[in-house]
Amino acid sequence: MLTLTEEVLLLMLKDEGGTCVPAPGDALGSGLAGAALMDLGFRNRIDNDVNALWVIDRTPTGSADLDVVLAALPDKSTGTTFESSLQIVG
Repeated sequence: MLTLTEEVLLLMLKDEGGTCVPAPGDALGSGLAGAALMDLGFRNRIDNDVNALWVIDRTPTGSADLDVVLAALPDKSTGTTFESSLQIVG
């Protein structure tokens, strides 16, 4: 089964040639970063409230890409905003 991150990446690829569809600004990076955060949320590795996002479980996910993202995010003691999380991940 594909992760949300992998599905978003596949949607961004052209059928012919395997290059990415043109996207404005940093839409590609932001889309993939958001998908990675959603994947970590689905796996109960991160949590959030209205103001912050933090890691609750650093157990490896089994996905090398998600594990790199997980390692880059702060613990609850420091937390981070969603915008900062997207910048860290993206």
